[in-house]
Amino acid sequence: PDAPMRVVAACTILSADLEAAQSLTLAGPSDPTVVRFEDDGSGYFLALASDPDTPITKPYSSEPFRVVFGEGDHGSLEGLTLEVVQLSGTELAFTALGRLVQSDDVWIRVSGAEDELGVHVRAATGSVSIVQASAIPSGGPQPVGGGGPQPISL
Repeated sequence: PDAPMRVVAACTILSADLEAAQSLTLAGPSDPTVVRFEDDGSGYFLALASDPDTPITKPYSSEPFRVVFGEGDHGSLEGLTLEVVQLSGTELAFTALGRLVQSDDVWIRVSGAEDELGVHVRAATGSVSIVQASAIPSGGPQPVGGGGPQPISL
């Protein structure tokens, strides 16, 4: 696919996988599913909080629930990178009620050579949306309540 659509595809996959981790946590809150981001920005995987270094198995196959841009099913996303903003550590986790464990929203910038978009996870609700990259803060605490970035239409 062309460059802008690769970024859209990566954001869509990431959003769905974040929501999968949230759903799996709602279904099994005694051992929540976390999203672990690779330090080099090349991808992420879903793991159980009790074993955060080992990807879980995809529910519909026997493969690990891991996304690496440029490899396997995600080969067409080669060259894209992730930058996580306002995440405490390398794991994104949801509570048994579907909210983020941490009190600050999380933002994930998905970048290609010339294009970028963002994924926004609201702390208070756990809602996931794709946003313009310009909506991503440069870091630090953000105002609480009201407004916020509006999801983009794809």
